[in-house]
Amino acid sequence: TNLRVLRQIAGAVDRFRQGEYDVRIQPAGARELRQAVTIFNNMAERIQQLLADVSDSRRTLHEQLHFIEELIEALPLPMFYKDRQGLYLGVNEAWEAFFGVPRADILGRTVRELYPRHPEIAAIHEAKDAELLARTGVQSYEIDLLDSVGEVRRVMYSKTTLTNAEGRVTGLLGIITDLTELKRA
Repeated sequence: TNLRVLRQIAGAVDRFRQGEYDVRIQPAGARELRQAVTIFNNMAERIQQLLADVSDSRRTLHEQLHFIEELIEALPLPMFYKDRQGLYLGVNEAWEAFFGVPRADILGRTVRELYPRHPEIAAIHEAKDAELLARTGVQSYEIDLLDSVGEVRRVMYSKTTLTNAEGRVTGLLGIITDLTELKRA
């Protein structure tokens, strides 16, 4: 009986290791073996519950991420976010429409690559980004930009620093407001 229980434990451990997390053993044999089986069953139950909790957390995070992505896309103002090195990590549809640049062509690139013919504009943005990252918080400034058809637009950039869970600055988030018509009026 004891050898049979030891083989069951060994087999259950192998099955568990291969991802069969619902494997359990019927306690039998000597008192020590019954205790070992009970410990294994309790451990297997706890790990199975932890895995279920992780799966639920992933599902919840996925739903929250989807909501945030939909929210960003729904914004009527051009929006972007960058990492600390100034690489674009994301833009919304309004940003794509304003600049006439598909997001696939800008993600992972810098503002210099957005304005290859206007390094002076890129330099202003880089300086403003560096200033904001150095002091953190929020920032607003006006600048003239070229839109998707090459027309000069007066816009206001509103930027804020992004932080991770530990509070370290990881990048920037910005929204662009076209002030051209307001200024003309």
